Amino acid sequence: MNTAPEPQWWIKYEPGAWRKDLGLRMCGFAARGLWADLLTLMHEANPYGHLLINGHPPTAAQLANLLGGGASPADIEGWLEELGSNGVYSRTEGGVIYSRRMVRDRERQERNRAAGALGGNPALARKPNGADNSGDKHRANGPDNHPPGGADKRSDKRGDIPRARAKSQSQSQKNLSEDSSFRSPRARARKSSGASARRLPGAGPDTSDPKIRKQVWMHRITTELMKRVGSDRTVELAEAFERGDRKAKKLFNQIDAELKAAKKKQGHSHGGS
Repeated sequence: MNTAPEPQWWIKYEPGAWRKDLGLRMCGFAARGLWADLLTLMHEANPYGHLLINGHPPTAAQLANLLGGGASPADIEGWLEELGSNGVYSRTEGGVIYSRRMVRDRERQERNRAAGALGGNPALARKPNGADNSGDKHRANGPDNHPPGGADKRSDKRGDIPRARAKSQSQSQKNLSEDSSFRSPRARARKSSGASARRLPGAGPDTSDPKIRKQVWMHRITTELMKRVGSDRTVELAEAFERGDRKAKKLFNQIDAELKAAKKKQGHSHGGS
């Protein structure tokens, strides 16, 4: 039997659990209404969840007088029998009706209260006098509340996002600068032709070399790609092109045709002016 509960004006009620209780749904409308009224009486009983009034189980006649609604003692007895035959309630060894759900809820509440009186979860317990408990999670690592090997290296993940993004962009730019296909035509010409590629200031690349022509073409395409899809995606597409990916080749040729058409159109507009 439960100890005397603290006065509690509200009752825990879950509409979904009420509708999903198959035993209760097998009862008639009147029997379900009686059970709803009995729950309010058991909420105020001691022990909690038991159908007792001043420590004694009420008779059918007493319930009929107490609940009203024009029900006779015979009606109350019939509805109680209907509820009991469908397993809606249980009885103690002494024959007292009780709600299994209400008894379980009260037992859980008492366990939680007892655990809280002992300090509750150590990871969540607060220090006395309102002191900060932010270091409690590191208490097992030493008196200074820091992990072994030095200071606490935790960081704010939200603060790390901009730094991680900047690092990624910086690495992408570095990859582009190291990739020969993204160097300027003059730089690629100097690298591929050695001393013979040293040309006068302002001179274009030596396009007599097929490799340089390809590099110039790649530079023009990838420069336009970076404007459209960004550096990371451009590197991926360039690598796919070098592997012979048909979609990448089709995209590069399409951009090449667009650039040539734009250049041709621009030349016509200058000539017309």
